[in-house]
Amino acid sequence: MKYLFLLFITVILLSCNEKQRNVRSSNANYSVIDVGSSVGKGRVVNLSEIASDINYIPLETDSSSLIGPLPFIYYENERIYVRFSRIIKVFDKEGKYLFTFDRRGGGPEEYPSSSSIEIEPGSGNFRAKFQKGGYSVVRTYSREGLFLKDFTFPEITRMSKTIKISSNLFISQFIQIEKEGKEYIGFLFDTLSKIEGYIPTPVVEKKYKTEGDNTIIIGNRRIYMSGIKIHSFLHSFKNSPRIFTLLADTIYTYNKENGVEPVYALDYGKYMNEKVVLSNITSTTGEFINISDHFYVETENFLLMNFILRDYAHEPFIGKNILNIGRMRERSDAFGLYNKKSGDFTLLNHPIKGTPGFKDDILNGLPFIPQYMSEDNFAVNLFYPDELIDYVANNQVSPEIKKIVDTLKESDNPVVALAKLK
Repeated sequence: MKYLFLLFITVILLSCNEKQRNVRSSNANYSVIDVGSSVGKGRVVNLSEIASDINYIPLETDSSSLIGPLPFIYYENERIYVRFSRIIKVFDKEGKYLFTFDRRGGGPEEYPSSSSIEIEPGSGNFRAKFQKGGYSVVRTYSREGLFLKDFTFPEITRMSKTIKISSNLFISQFIQIEKEGKEYIGFLFDTLSKIEGYIPTPVVEKKYKTEGDNTIIIGNRRIYMSGIKIHSFLHSFKNSPRIFTLLADTIYTYNKENGVEPVYALDYGKYMNEKVVLSNITSTTGEFINISDHFYVETENFLLMNFILRDYAHEPFIGKNILNIGRMRERSDAFGLYNKKSGDFTLLNHPIKGTPGFKDDILNGLPFIPQYMSEDNFAVNLFYPDELIDYVANNQVSPEIKKIVDTLKESDNPVVALAKLK
């Protein structure tokens, strides 16, 4: 009987493994991420599991370099960029202030004050996006702030994230549109502003139909939504786009040869939204989980995402949004780490109650979560002086952090944390 039992278990395990292999073998780049098994549990994950080093860089503080409210940070080409109020303060990798990028105005090389501005991955060049008549304009500047050129696109409105996928080809996202009966999330263009093609919305999204302002139909089930938008979102991994939708379970890539292809399937198990009928869903309540829209970090070895857990959150808390900016609010989300080599997935428990992120076991600093991921594998975030001063007063930290905080005033600029990922 003992041997029969062992034989039975072996057959079951082989069957499960074969089923997983069949799923993966359908596409060489297709992986299944088991999110559902981690719901309701997790572990504190050390920063050293994904990073080889972390440095704290105090940003120079004077009347010219002062950083305003709600900053967003970039790190590219050995420079630190801090964006706020539609301007960007530029620092070198040691934190020394270099200059302020602010070309707002009505001149031929300036941009309207309503423009959105960003940093180009890799080069550290500046981009400003705005509408001009019936055109969308992407005005580009060198990393020194000098005007380079304009990209102009007729009949394209509300462009958002732009990704450079080769030396002469870009992808940009816009609000989903329909052309000749097909739905698109973005378009490809070259250095001459020629549109090379449109990126179709993934087929999986067709199972969602909107009815009115806040009703979604999934199959034959009508769901009344509150506070959830059904859009696709564009992110990037090196020169490859990543596309996903809030209520879907697949992350796609796109190339001109093969079109939209799946890269990752998010296996939500019993927490998948199709398995239950829901009403009055919010970002903190409801009986299903889904991926968050604005956070996605991918490296050669890891994939870091954020999941809205709602009723299934085992560590609900009060905190800022996932980029650590904005007002404090109730949150029921968790970061999830997928190891691309081992296939393991885990939800990140809080190293400090109410503070999500990786436990900094390298310098014993504050919990770390990337606000931005650079082209050369640096993850970056910033900490305000008051939170660092308070943390050091109540915790044992490395001599490096202690030395920085000893000279820090609460009125100083933030301190940048720069982690080199494996």
